[in-house]
Amino acid sequence: MNEKKDTAFIKALKRVEDKGFYIILSLCIIAIGVSGYVLFVNNETESVLSENPESVWSLDDVMGDISTGDNDEDEEYVPTPPEIDIENLTKETEKDNIEVKTAANLPKAILPTEGGITRGFSGNELLYDVTMCDYRTHNGTDFSCTQGDSIFCLRDGKVDKVYDDGLFGWTVRVRHSDGIVSSYSGLSPGISLNEGDDIKMGDPVGTAGGTAIGEINEPFHVHVCAEKDGKYIDVMSLFE
Repeated sequence: MNEKKDTAFIKALKRVEDKGFYIILSLCIIAIGVSGYVLFVNNETESVLSENPESVWSLDDVMGDISTGDNDEDEEYVPTPPEIDIENLTKETEKDNIEVKTAANLPKAILPTEGGITRGFSGNELLYDVTMCDYRTHNGTDFSCTQGDSIFCLRDGKVDKVYDDGLFGWTVRVRHSDGIVSSYSGLSPGISLNEGDDIKMGDPVGTAGGTAIGEINEPFHVHVCAEKDGKYIDVMSLFE
């Protein structure tokens, strides 16, 4: 009985020894494979580093960039300040300021004389006329002046007509680009302007002559009218 047990034990031990041999053999094969792979990777890494030595960074290099902020890419984005010609820049700035100031202060119109208003625009209101001795509207504005004073054009325009009116004397009509028509009456004869002439704001249309017999009893003046779309408007509205 004991002999049978010993035989069974010996067989079991032999089977364990056979399995152990194969296990050890498998582990050896795996170890050889891993060793070969490691050697292969190390060789490839050394080859790459030998071909590109500049790609190798030390820990000190990396830490130095992080701590100090040194970076080649950052340096590329730092622009070099251009040279500035202060003298020419100042001149250009002054020129711009002058141009802006001139445009901002450009008047819409100028007064035809330096004298004040002696009789204003009445619109639809009837006023007593000391010359005609009746009530009527006053379609223009009378500006005080003296014989021979220059009378100036309100705005840029083109001479529309030069004529002698039966009641208001020698008159110059000027058509402006915005549809406004201005007229200057009571001028001296011998006006130098002609129909179609260009005229600028402030240019003289003639001189005061006192030829408006329809207002002869009024203080000496020049009679100035403004029209838009065929209707009389207040001359002073052109300054608003």
